[in-house]
Amino acid sequence: KKLFKINNNCRLCSSRKLDKVVDIGSTPVSEKYSSKKNSLPEEKMVPLNLYFCNNCSHIQLVHVVDPDYLWDNFTFKTSRNPKLNNHYSNYVNDLIKFAKFTKKNFVLDIGSNDGTLLKIFKKNRFKKFIGVDPAKKIAKEANKSGIPTIIDYMNSTLSEKIVTKHGKADFITANNVYAHINNMSGLTDGIKNALSRNGLFVFEVSYLLDVIKKKLLGTIFHEHLSYHSLFSLIKFFKKKNLQIVKVRRNSLQGGSLVCYVQHFEGPYKTDKSVEKILNLEKRSGLNKRKTFIDFSKKLKRTKITINKKINEIIKKDKKISGFGSARSATTLIKFFNIGSKINFIVDDNKGKHFKFTPGDRIKVLPSNEIYKGNTDYLVIFAWEHQKKIMKKHIKFKKLGGKFINILPDFKVIS
Repeated sequence: KKLFKINNNCRLCSSRKLDKVVDIGSTPVSEKYSSKKNSLPEEKMVPLNLYFCNNCSHIQLVHVVDPDYLWDNFTFKTSRNPKLNNHYSNYVNDLIKFAKFTKKNFVLDIGSNDGTLLKIFKKNRFKKFIGVDPAKKIAKEANKSGIPTIIDYMNSTLSEKIVTKHGKADFITANNVYAHINNMSGLTDGIKNALSRNGLFVFEVSYLLDVIKKKLLGTIFHEHLSYHSLFSLIKFFKKKNLQIVKVRRNSLQGGSLVCYVQHFEGPYKTDKSVEKILNLEKRSGLNKRKTFIDFSKKLKRTKITINKKINEIIKKDKKISGFGSARSATTLIKFFNIGSKINFIVDDNKGKHFKFTPGDRIKVLPSNEIYKGNTDYLVIFAWEHQKKIMKKHIKFKKLGGKFINILPDFKVIS
């Protein structure tokens, strides 16, 4: 089986008018750790470049890693992140308030992971809910915890089975799913079929505008096939006879967009937030090819600066390590070409300890390693948890250690 295939058509509008606009190069697939430094042959590199659709302005990867390989041994659990738990509680409250749904309504969650979101619906006394997720191990855990979960990919075939057995859903959610799916058309057809006539489909995605403005290179990896703007999404849903009626921005993952979707001419009026975000995107040039070419140039200039600063530190006989062996670390280390300059990476996830990262095979150690005098600087690769990491390890700074932020700009925090 090939590790990846190449899409020649836009994921949203099927146009073949795709141009490479952000040159990141090739990286190993993240989250593929080895137990010994040389236990596996060198990983195949997969291109991680961003392409612009000249027809609908959608930004996307065209190199698609085999999903069975990509999601095998998937380790992320929603419940491990307290920030996400709090976010989803607010998310559910907002939806119930907006849609005026009751506990009698049927909720379907696509990409339900360990069932965290559906557990919140359950706490709100909803009685009919089902999750769908292809990650076998995590989905089985969700089933054991009392959240009925179908282990499969959502598509038209599965949608028909769900409707036949359970009826149409009043409320369908899909959080951080639309970035991961290659066949967005098939997924959306399945969702549309399963959605009741007056129902509401709500999804959340990392927001392209934040990626560009904040230089969120760490959000770009092979699991994220699409980088969404409202401009492109509206065009896509219109083709499906669906309509975005409300949008909300939040700070999750550096910046996310929540969209409320109904059948065309459904019960909800279009909120002013839709026009407001569209105008912002036009002013920011999200529908222009040049915006992304400029972004690529900025990243390359940042790469030069980072290597210069790190080399200056090494010349002073100081040791540099990393904090956070997240997916973002694979992209950041490879793009900035700093793998040989990182002694080790510490992480709080015990499942990664004493294993080696994909690509550069950097050893992952428990976080208490930073107190053994083996490092002077820590590059924060888990960028989203920067404040939490520095607060938790203030002792490291008191002992003379320094943290390094590499994006949006190189900064030493002592």
